[in-house]
Amino acid sequence: MDYTLLQAHNTTPGDVEDAIRLLAPHWAGGTAVDHSDFWVTVPTTETAARALAPRLASLIGDDVVTTTVAGDECRMALDRPGGDRTVGPVDGRDTGAATELAGALRGRKAEEFAAALATDLPAAERHRSAARALGLPVPDLSGLRQHAGLLVVWAAAGTVRSRLPVDGHGAHVVPLGSNACLVVPDGSGWSTDPRTHGRAFTRTAGTPLPVVGIDWGTNPAMWVSSGPEDSTLDLAAPSRGQVAAAAAAVARVAGRPELETKVAAALDPAADVSAGRRAADLLGVLGAGDVPAGASAGDLASWAAERDGGTHVAAQPGRAVALRHDDPAAVAPAFRQRRNLRRVRNAAGILELVGWVGIVIFVTQGPIVWAAPTIVAIGLLELLRRYLKRRLPPPESRR
Repeated sequence: MDYTLLQAHNTTPGDVEDAIRLLAPHWAGGTAVDHSDFWVTVPTTETAARALAPRLASLIGDDVVTTTVAGDECRMALDRPGGDRTVGPVDGRDTGAATELAGALRGRKAEEFAAALATDLPAAERHRSAARALGLPVPDLSGLRQHAGLLVVWAAAGTVRSRLPVDGHGAHVVPLGSNACLVVPDGSGWSTDPRTHGRAFTRTAGTPLPVVGIDWGTNPAMWVSSGPEDSTLDLAAPSRGQVAAAAAAVARVAGRPELETKVAAALDPAADVSAGRRAADLLGVLGAGDVPAGASAGDLASWAAERDGGTHVAAQPGRAVALRHDDPAAVAPAFRQRRNLRRVRNAAGILELVGWVGIVIFVTQGPIVWAAPTIVAIGLLELLRRYLKRRLPPPESRR
């Protein structure tokens, strides 16, 4: 499987996604993956990574490594704060350049790294060996291909097709009447997650399209979106409040108030059913009862390919991102403000957790007199977190 990874050091997924979307509001790449060793990985395309990496390094103030595995090639590059590409891309043919890259990345195992890139092993194995020498994490890319699901988009088939392909991923478009379609990932690209295609309808240029996404893979979920922000529901164990909110959201984006009661019944949290069963019941309400909900991503794509009236939009090389600002300095103040707000919110969450531990101690061991003020402090912290969350809408929603 070909892929490109953008990896940023000493940061958080929220900060990385903020930085990228401040630079390129219509970016539709993958979700940032956190690692315990202070690296954050974003799967994307090589064209997007090359445009973003030097600017991202300047914004976050730390190293960014770009790795591309394509066919028999493994290419790696390093960008450091300041915006100038330090070394790369190197692919093992230039041992000197490979050694220089490893040395620049905090003096990692330069000789081991250069030797790993120069072997005759398959490109993905060379990447794993080279990443080990540099101290870089290698995410489980197979997990990106274990998502199985689709999108229901309320728009004409022609409008939907015009937004595809996205980031090197192909999809099948199956009409549902005159003003709705199913979008089924065809398995190409680095991810079968329907959210990858969902971003093409809610975050790319043009009017956002109303979308309901359903994923019954390793993390079963349903989400509703008509713009940059999603409301998400856990299909495996939904709460009554989440179901009510999701049902209202589906009825709203579909423009059909009568759907609210039917969707709530299909997602009934009291029902002892699988996530696949809930997905099937929901699709039945939305007029797509013949979808094999619960099927693998490959079987689902095969089903979509056989539908009458369906169209396959083949994967194409990823497009370069459209940068709003070529100079990171233009968005640096907004990035710093959002990073500080997120840090305060995270700190409030930690203090809130400490408060609940304190409540347990005060109730069981005393002095119980401290329980009441601790409860008040927890309430204030929760209000603060909610306020800060409202201050942190996705950057593209504020343009």
